[in-house]
Amino acid sequence: MPEPTKARIEELVKDLPEEDPVRRYGEEKMELLDRLGYASSKAETGGRVRRDVPGWDELPSSATADEPLPRAR
Repeated sequence: MPEPTKARIEELVKDLPEEDPVRRYGEEKMELLDRLGYASSKAETGGRVRRDVPGWDELPSSATADEPLPRAR
């Protein structure tokens, strides 16, 4: 089964009523995917990578999913 994308989830839930729990769940997952797009960590939960590990300085950002970079305007 292919990995869900934000657009695919949006297509699946767009016609559901606002109060539908499936729609709310889909919207939560779309928000997570959006936050992950601005983060350098794929982990939704769990500990953070230590900043002293080899390669840390080469990462494009140190943002995490729960504290993403500001969005470009």
